[in-house]
Amino acid sequence: MLHKTKRGSLLIDAMLAIVIFGAVVAAFSTGILEGHRGTNTSGDRVRAAHLASEGLVAMKSIRNGSGGYQEISSKTLNSDYGVELSNTGAWEITSSANTIDSKFTRTIQFSNPNADEDQRLISSTITWSDLSGATKTVSLSTYITNWQTVAESPTWSSPTLTGSIAGPAGTTLEKIAVSGNYAFVAESTIGSIVIFDISDLNNPTYSRSITGIGPAYDVAIKDNYLYVGTSDTSDELKIIDITNPLTATCCTEEINFQSNSAIYGVSITGTGLLVSKEYDAAAAEFYVFDIEEDPTLVTISNPPTISDSATDTIYDSAVDGNRNIYAADAITDNSNPYAYLATNYSAQELTVVSLTGSNMTGGGDTDSNIRGTAVAIIGTGAYIGVVGTGPYELYSYDLASSISSPSPADKFDIGGDSDTSAAINDIATNSSYGYLFMATNTQQSSVNFYLRIHDVRNVHDIDDASRVVYSGNITAGLNVDKGIYYRSSDHKIFMVGGNDIDGTNLIILDSD
Repeated sequence: MLHKTKRGSLLIDAMLAIVIFGAVVAAFSTGILEGHRGTNTSGDRVRAAHLASEGLVAMKSIRNGSGGYQEISSKTLNSDYGVELSNTGAWEITSSANTIDSKFTRTIQFSNPNADEDQRLISSTITWSDLSGATKTVSLSTYITNWQTVAESPTWSSPTLTGSIAGPAGTTLEKIAVSGNYAFVAESTIGSIVIFDISDLNNPTYSRSITGIGPAYDVAIKDNYLYVGTSDTSDELKIIDITNPLTATCCTEEINFQSNSAIYGVSITGTGLLVSKEYDAAAAEFYVFDIEEDPTLVTISNPPTISDSATDTIYDSAVDGNRNIYAADAITDNSNPYAYLATNYSAQELTVVSLTGSNMTGGGDTDSNIRGTAVAIIGTGAYIGVVGTGPYELYSYDLASSISSPSPADKFDIGGDSDTSAAINDIATNSSYGYLFMATNTQQSSVNFYLRIHDVRNVHDIDDASRVVYSGNITAGLNVDKGIYYRSSDHKIFMVGGNDIDGTNLIILDSD
């Protein structure tokens, strides 16, 4: 009896072991399968977002071509179309949605919600099926306008000097931003924000300075907040409430990053604050914060982490070759989920970073011994200004070829053969008319030519004398080589520069 009981017990134990083992295997299998599904779903969504934004870039490329807007406006509203590359390498609209990689379907629709015949809302929608068979969708949209009917561009071939003023003694004026009746200038010697009253454009006046912020290199404004990039080792990013510029103080909020490296660039695109930093082996160099969700960034950790609700992107260049990042730009709508960075990396002075994946996707190499200092996006072109010993200072890249890794398009010598040390220090844009306004350090026969204006409506043709809108010496005798700001509401240019030894200036320019 004992022997039989023991055999029965062993049999029950074996059956229990099999059941438990099966449950464990099933659990592991389910976990692995779900992990695979999650990875696959995430990868598909990133790919879909890229294809959707590619569709919008393709439509802009078509619009920019001869008769392009007429072709777009001729399409039936709210009907399904597609877009694909033709055998000639040019984008073309197809009569129906097109399939990509045997998995994704891209549908282009045209609508006219504002009843404006010189404007179309373009929607680019990607659909696909996941592993479970469920239909997934990513959709992006942007407005496209008829450039041929845009109001006549202000003439900048002979700008006029409206007003000017010397900056405070002992200062170095870096970059400028304008809001209402005031200009706010980053200053790096004393470590301050210099505020000018520009309510009278013919007679700007010095208003006051906000001190104690550390050497400041760049400024950007959204609504009532001024964002300042500094080299203050305690808190590199300053946020100042400028509702009343006459009483504004530092600071509404200060952000301390992981390293003590300086912030060289701050810029705003849509709802994102783009922060560009000096290289540090211990930390990332590029950040994007959602200032629509959190204007004062009070929810951001010190140092910021990607888990912060208002932190959208953190890019560490250490995995791609270590680089200082001096400036950044991105598209203001959701048609292009990439940022374009000006860096000192000799193999990729233009570096492209995914805003959804926080990783580098491509870039562009200018010439040797060159450092990217400024960058701007107009239409389907990315433009980077550089400093170095190379023969060219302005380079263009074609986003229509690839928004994640654009191909080189053209380049231009700003300084001419007589000035091999020429550099572009800052760029402002008028995207409606395809103009770049550049602050440079160009000199000829000891006379400074700090303002350059260039027509870049054709990304593949900027190296032509006919593209030079202005290259005169209106800045002669004025120290305004560092920063430039274009105000589109009244077509005014504001420039600053100089240093604590040679003196500083703010000037205001008008079109002729």
